[in-house]
Amino acid sequence: MTTQFLDRQSTLKQIEFFLPQIGETINFPAFLDSISDNFTANWDSKQYYGVQDSIGHFVGTSRKIDCSFKIMAQKEDESIDYQVQLNKLVQSLYPRFNSKTVPKSSPIIGVKFENVIHDNSRNGFLYGWLDGINLAPNISESGYGQTGGGYVAFYSWTLSFSLNVIHVNRPGFKNNGFTLGNASNFPVAVPDRVSRPPIASAGGTPPSVNPRTPRPNVAPGARPTVGRT
Repeated sequence: MTTQFLDRQSTLKQIEFFLPQIGETINFPAFLDSISDNFTANWDSKQYYGVQDSIGHFVGTSRKIDCSFKIMAQKEDESIDYQVQLNKLVQSLYPRFNSKTVPKSSPIIGVKFENVIHDNSRNGFLYGWLDGINLAPNISESGYGQTGGGYVAFYSWTLSFSLNVIHVNRPGFKNNGFTLGNASNFPVAVPDRVSRPPIASAGGTPPSVNPRTPRPNVAPGARPTVGRT
C-alpha cells in the first residue's frame, strides 16, 4: 500500500453498478488496470454450388466490455465496507426466485463509468449480463489484517468482469441518423468543445494539404530510400 496510490484514490472517478435484484447502486473508486470495448458483427455465411464467394446473412452486432480495476482500502473499517459491497455485487449474479424457488428473473446488471461505459438513455447505466466476476485480493501488495472477532480483512482487490451489453434502445441507422445519438456520444461520449480539423467542402482540398505528390529529392538514376530520415 503506497501513499501515492491512496492520495490518487481520493480523486479517482467512480465505477458504478446498479443491482436490479435488490434495487441498489454500489460504487468503487476506479483505479483502472484495463478496459476493452469489443464490437462483433455476426454473419451467417453459406456456400452455394457454383458460387465462388460465400453468401452472408447479417444476424446482428454484439457488444462486450471487459474491465479490470483495483480497489484499495485505507483502514480496517473501509475494508469491511468494501467487502460488503463486493458481496452484494457477487450475489447479483444469482437469479430472483418466487416463493416456490422457481427462477423469477434473470440476473441483469447496470454498469456506468463516466463517459466510457454509459447509455444515453434513462439513468446512464449500460445494462447487460456478466459472464462472471473475478475477485482477487492483492495479498502480495497490501497484505491482510484480522479483526477483533477473528475475521480476515483484505485491504486491496483486483476486480475483473465481462459485460454482455443489452442496449435499452436498438442501435442502428434510421432515416438520416444513428438511433443512439451521434459520433459525439456513442459509444464513448466526448465534450462538444473538442476541436476538430477543418473539413474541405465537396470537390475542394483540405487546408494545409498539398494535392501534388512531392517529388523525391534523389540523384538521377538513384532509388529513393523509404522509411529512413
